[in-house]
Amino acid sequence: MYYFEPYGYLLGQRLSHMYLGKKNLYLLLVCGLFGAAPLWAVELKEAEITALKNIVEHDTGEGKGATPAHASEKIFEKSKLSTAAASMAELTFADTSITRVGANTSFSFQSKERLVKLDKGTVLINTPPGAGGATVDCGGVTAAVTGTTFMASVDGNGNRLYRDWETIGRAHV
Repeated sequence: MYYFEPYGYLLGQRLSHMYLGKKNLYLLLVCGLFGAAPLWAVELKEAEITALKNIVEHDTGEGKGATPAHASEKIFEKSKLSTAAASMAELTFADTSITRVGANTSFSFQSKERLVKLDKGTVLINTPPGAGGATVDCGGVTAAVTGTTFMASVDGNGNRLYRDWETIGRAHV
């Protein structure tokens, strides 16, 4: 026999005297696990280009070279997105994270590590609380943040800038 021990009342019965059979106990456990599933980080397997301006190119990494990107196009992990001068792109991921890619930027991402690779340029990333955050690698400097809006930038001289707009983030050299 399994008994639920907290004090209180549920449907007129004292909880400490409520009998939970094995099936009901397992059902309660499974429902609790599936209810908590949205709190686990979703892999960044693909993103949709929700907005773009001027010259934005997408390289799938299959040796075909870069092709012009289009709105509503899906890009997948390890493919590269590049923008020219006075250009920008906005990507939306499955966990509702939004990434804005600025002018003269070369950007890619990997799913399991939730890793964003920034070779050059500027990205602004918004990750909702509880979505798993993101890690940005700017070649030698890595920043990891969760549930916030932050910016990472690498200029032509290799100078790196991280700016957290909402909370305290951490950067590791």
